Amino acid sequence: MDLVRDNTELTRCTGSPGDACNGIFPRKDYAGLCGRCVYMATLSEKNDVTMIAAVKTWGQCEDCGALGRHYEQGEKCAGCKQASQQGQPIPNQAASQPVRLSTIQATPSQDSASQALARNLQENTQRRRDLTNDRLRSFQVQGSLANRPSAITNPAMAKSLSRPNSGSRNITVVVDPRVGKRVSTDLGRITIPFPADMQMPDVHSHIIDSLNIQSWSLLCSKDLIADDTFLRWKGNVLPMDGSLLLTLGEFYDLHYSATNHAIYFGKAASKSSKTRPDVHLELVISDSLFEGRTGMPIPQQLGGGIKARRAKRARRNEDSDSDAVNDSDMASVVTKHKKSRHGAPLVSSFHPATQMRAAQETMDTVRLRLATTNLSAQGRFTVDWQPEDSQIVVAQIQRVPAASGRMKHAYKAEVRMGDGTTKQYMAKRFFHTGQGDEEPVTVTGNRLHLYDEANCASLAKLVLENFYAYARKNEQAEVADNFVVTDYLLATEIIDDNGPGPSKASGVSKTQYEEEILEDPDTLVAWLLEPLRSIRVNKYSGTNAHPNHSGKLGQTLNAFAHFSYIWSKKTFVFTDLQATETAVRGEGTSIKRVNVLFDLMMHTKEGKSGLGDHGESGIEEFLKQHTCMEVCKDLGLDNEDNLLGDENHGAEDKSDDETAGSQAGSDMELED
Repeated sequence: MDLVRDNTELTRCTGSPGDACNGIFPRKDYAGLCGRCVYMATLSEKNDVTMIAAVKTWGQCEDCGALGRHYEQGEKCAGCKQASQQGQPIPNQAASQPVRLSTIQATPSQDSASQALARNLQENTQRRRDLTNDRLRSFQVQGSLANRPSAITNPAMAKSLSRPNSGSRNITVVVDPRVGKRVSTDLGRITIPFPADMQMPDVHSHIIDSLNIQSWSLLCSKDLIADDTFLRWKGNVLPMDGSLLLTLGEFYDLHYSATNHAIYFGKAASKSSKTRPDVHLELVISDSLFEGRTGMPIPQQLGGGIKARRAKRARRNEDSDSDAVNDSDMASVVTKHKKSRHGAPLVSSFHPATQMRAAQETMDTVRLRLATTNLSAQGRFTVDWQPEDSQIVVAQIQRVPAASGRMKHAYKAEVRMGDGTTKQYMAKRFFHTGQGDEEPVTVTGNRLHLYDEANCASLAKLVLENFYAYARKNEQAEVADNFVVTDYLLATEIIDDNGPGPSKASGVSKTQYEEEILEDPDTLVAWLLEPLRSIRVNKYSGTNAHPNHSGKLGQTLNAFAHFSYIWSKKTFVFTDLQATETAVRGEGTSIKRVNVLFDLMMHTKEGKSGLGDHGESGIEEFLKQHTCMEVCKDLGLDNEDNLLGDENHGAEDKSDDETAGSQAGSDMELED
């Protein structure tokens, strides 16, 4: 029989019993659950009770059902606001107009559960494909990228995301998921306009999130992650080396300015055209990486399952006498090392907040006084928070965190420097110590914690420089030489007596500030500013978890941590090592890959270096878990007595106001 669906079925939130709210949203143009119910169903599968309670309080667009954590109740999303302002009619008010989705030759009563699911997936896939084609055709008529409305294949997911203010430039990214040698029509095309200043790794992550909710979770019980996939240009064209670590705008401009730009954008992309083309990419999903991580094959409908397993077994049998390592073997190796003797793989506790916002982001304009810092060659760290010749800068700080962890919030900030240039930063502050249900961090407490973090970063820079200098002395040692420690600025807000008080982002009310300044006239609302990077993080160790890695990057950081213990005369060790891979533009098209270390912690003998310092017990835990592998052995770190000479020599006693870093410096021979 013919399956015919009225437009009213599209506007209603429908799904499994208990999942759907049955609400009606006149601009909802896809079958199934509304934005809130999609998200709630996903969280229910993960049993995330805390997040479920939070999502229930979020606002929802009354026209299309999109979810937004910062929407007001009854507020419309930006796309629906724009449609209303332009007088566009509500498309699904005419309930009498049928939409033919597909033709099924069976009655519902004859269907098995699996057949019903397959039919539902077929209908939704065809519907998404038709919607995408309609939207793409409308884009070609409507003009420039900056004026295009949000056109996302999965409105429930994509309209729910929020993004920081990106100025006037947006770039539309069109993505076709590919499994094996074919583009998967079952997964559907993804079309999302991103701000040009978004980092490409974050673009990649948002594409994965959208795909998971749009279609992947309907076919598979395990979500995709970015590490299961890679991006390339349409037509099996690889991006320029390192360009996937740039911002989307830099990625676009780098390829568009190339003499052979037609291989990326197509022959129709003429440089004389008034409208630049979209970025059309393919998301290649690796069945070997996915199965190696999850232990389950990609669904048969997408080319996985029994046939894929048989093919892999055949390839393994053919290659059993070969020394070559294929993708499947590599995935197996990665999986084995992730399951270390110390338990489950580490997961970063730094969770990004949603980054795409359809509405304009609210920002505070704040005057900041930059502090001056100094680290002596012996590791003594000092800060002058209000220097006489201080530099005053003007910053615009978002009121909503771009990322949050257990103890810190991070806000995107644009800072106009004294020379007139504008730089992008993440402005960080502490809101909790991460230890139980304590009172929120005070204004002065935040400044002291930021001091500790800056001290740790400065000391880590010094130790890393000495580590690399020492490694260069050992010709047989091969280390990953592209680690750096993040740059930073410490700053305090300039607050006028008759003004509105501290910024909204600071979390400090005017009343709280006035109360604290009465107790301590030196109270300062402080920030730590780090250059803006991607929010994707590679975690190598935890506060008290020190896995032994097999790869070059991981072994280099294992050796760096061991080196810090020896170099400091056994008085401290660096922990919680995590890095973000980024890129530095050179001349022409040259790009250097860099892994930026940030948010490091230390265990010190005194246990006074800051939050997360477990003292001697933390050092002992590192020594118990650490095993010297190839890099450590090549550097000779497995024989500490030869390196240190007298095992019992240590730093002299120091006053209480000195940090653990002042004990640094060993007898190891280093470059001048």
